Amino acid sequence: ILNGKIYLYGKLPYKYRYTNEEEKNLIISNFVKNINTFQSEIIDPKNLNISKDHPLLWSNSYISKSWYDIQKNIL
Repeated sequence: ILNGKIYLYGKLPYKYRYTNEEEKNLIISNFVKNINTFQSEIIDPKNLNISKDHPLLWSNSYISKSWYDIQKNIL
């Protein structure tokens, strides 16, 4: 989520849609609940089937499992 937009990981150009408060709250609350067991709420992008030039890989970022589930249900 960036500036109220939820980005859909895929190929360029990256698509996005505006997220709602319920989704934001779910992602944040699940992160806070799992702060002590961080690995249970994150996915390493290296484990996803995405291209080597994808921003998730070169940014050395992790993604939220909650966010991933929202995307999986939409795509």
